[in-house]
Amino acid sequence: MSLIKKERKKERKARMCLNFYLLDTPEDHELLEKIETLRHRDRWSVTQFLKEACIEYVGRHFPGNPGPPLNHWIDGEPFSEAAQEKLRKRATVAEKGSRLSDEDFARLFPEHARRMREEAQKRR
Repeated sequence: MSLIKKERKKERKARMCLNFYLLDTPEDHELLEKIETLRHRDRWSVTQFLKEACIEYVGRHFPGNPGPPLNHWIDGEPFSEAAQEKLRKRATVAEKGSRLSDEDFARLFPEHARRMREEAQKRR
C-alpha cells in the first residue's frame, strides 16, 4: 500500500491517498460486487465505505489480543479456555499413557489423527 499526501487547492485540506489491489479471481470479483451493492444502498462513496470498514476493524482488534500467550501464566490468574483445553488433553494423555485408545486420540488430536491416517494409507 502506498501513501501519498495531497493538498486540494479549493478546500486546502490535506488528504492521504491509499492504494490497494484485489486479485483477478472470482472471489475478489464477488467481494467487489458486494462492496458496490452495500455502498450504493447506503449512498456512500468508496472512501466513506472503506473508512467505515477500517474504523470498525480497528475498533474490534486494536491494540491486539489482550490475553497472555498460552505459554505465559501469572500466579493467581485463571488459565484461558484454550490453555485449559490444552492442559486437559495433556492430562488425559499422561493419565492413560500408552493405553490411550485410537478413538480418544482422534477426539483429542483430530488434525494429527487425520494426518496419521493419511500417511498410513499412503504406505499401503
